[in-house]
Amino acid sequence: MKNPYTGFDLKHTQILMQNLAKIHTISYSISERSSQLFQEITDVLSPFKPMKKIELDNQPALLKILEATPLIDHDINYDDVITTVKSQASELYSNHLCPLFPVITHGQLCDLTFTYNHESEVIGVKLAPLHHTMIGSPLLDIYAAFFNGQQKDARGLLSNYLEAFLKYAKLLKVVVQHPFSLDDLMDKFKKYELTGMILTSMMRQNRRKSL
Repeated sequence: MKNPYTGFDLKHTQILMQNLAKIHTISYSISERSSQLFQEITDVLSPFKPMKKIELDNQPALLKILEATPLIDHDINYDDVITTVKSQASELYSNHLCPLFPVITHGQLCDLTFTYNHESEVIGVKLAPLHHTMIGSPLLDIYAAFFNGQQKDARGLLSNYLEAFLKYAKLLKVVVQHPFSLDDLMDKFKKYELTGMILTSMMRQNRRKSL
């Protein structure tokens, strides 16, 4: 059952977060065990970064999103906000400056196929082909899952993600070298939240235009 941008409920978002954590952990394991291989993957993916596609220079589109969001004080200077958003977007897509650590991210969470048990309970999800795969912060996928969902409990979902990430890290026998507590994850989430919301919104708009 495909569910593109219909507002995932809590259970669907939890399942999605767990699967993203699995993908990110595998990527993190590669980067820790073979920096050369990870660099080769980075070199292959770098030309396909979606920065060009989400049109951050589209001032009217950015203003429209900012005017609709409750995440900012609307008395502030929008030009300053846009400058910050562009700077943070560059960091999120950076191999070296990204918050948390660089991983292979899905890029766009669209055309997801969820699987269910006999009681119609969601038990898994299959991601679409990785046409938009890139190297960047895991926050990129986390924001896409969060802002395309119906729930607003960021800390609960981040806890769900972190628990899955650490579980898979243990299975892969990889030690997480970076600060990666729930507080660390929450702090980074809040710092880049507005930018993450804008990137998700613009990717969603581009997705709809291509349909």
